[in-house]
Amino acid sequence: MKVTRDIAKNFGFQEVPHFTIGNSLTLDLGRNRYLSLSDLDNCNCMLYLCERDEEYENEVTDIINLHNWDYDKELTVEKLENILKIFNI
Repeated sequence: MKVTRDIAKNFGFQEVPHFTIGNSLTLDLGRNRYLSLSDLDNCNCMLYLCERDEEYENEVTDIINLHNWDYDKELTVEKLENILKIFNI
């Protein structure tokens, strides 16, 4: 089953409080890390593991792509569950 915004929110993802082109959702992982999920409703769906700068919270220092629609097609609930298990969520 494809991940929808409602499903992602049920896993704990939250709306970003400002406009983003990808209509992003984020999930705080602690230790300045978070998952960023964008474009769930179209063929640009991407999931990233991101790290914030310790001093400047709004600055991202590292990004790792975990899912890209171009290569992986639909983001499934099963795949998202498996990724979240890695982080004990």
